[in-house]
Amino acid sequence: MMDLKEKIDAFSMLLKKSANNLGGTWIDESGEGHAEERDNILLEDVSGWLTPIKFPEVMRKNDAFACFAEWRDDGGEVIIDFVSIDNGGKRRIIKGVNRKGFVF
Repeated sequence: MMDLKEKIDAFSMLLKKSANNLGGTWIDESGEGHAEERDNILLEDVSGWLTPIKFPEVMRKNDAFACFAEWRDDGGEVIIDFVSIDNGGKRRIIKGVNRKGFVF
């Protein structure tokens, strides 16, 4: 049985893999709630930065790349949506990635 740290690490790896499938790098900032434990993973919406892989690390925590990684259930499958919010509060889904790494 997995302990809590292993479940959190599994989700962190899922976020990084999802970002990589989009050609980016994910950097966590903080948990934003909507937490649920499933299939040996602790899911939670997270704020952070989704940056292009090619950017130097020093540039990655730029406000232009700030967004949320939000999970949702799609018929029993966990989908990660990367969502940006503009200055007017309008949400825009950047991309969705399922746990197998397929982008849609």
